[in-house]
Amino acid sequence: MLIENGIYEININKDETFTFDSTDNKPYHLILNPDDLKRSNYYKTLSISINDGNSQKDIALIGSLFGADVGVAILEGNDLIVLMNTSLVVIDCNMLMMKLHKQLSDFGTYFSIDKSMSST
Repeated sequence: MLIENGIYEININKDETFTFDSTDNKPYHLILNPDDLKRSNYYKTLSISINDGNSQKDIALIGSLFGADVGVAILEGNDLIVLMNTSLVVIDCNMLMMKLHKQLSDFGTYFSIDKSMSST
């Protein structure tokens, strides 16, 4: 999934090879695990590459196995808003940090995000 604005070009893919505590994971600048998932949980990892024209930073975002892999992110200015099933995560692309983590619901599965969800 590729999204961009006038500042960033962001590529989001599922990292099929990521495993907890592995020494041969893809090198990431930042690993985020906002739901504090463990090896024993069902999880997936999104590989997020952020290119600002000068450098590329790579983030691993660990979240629920359930939900989609495309249509799950919106870019608004410096904020990358990512939906992983029932968790909404806001990443500041400039500071390379998680600004917000919000649990949307305990029931059901969310498959995509649009601008109206990002303001919740």
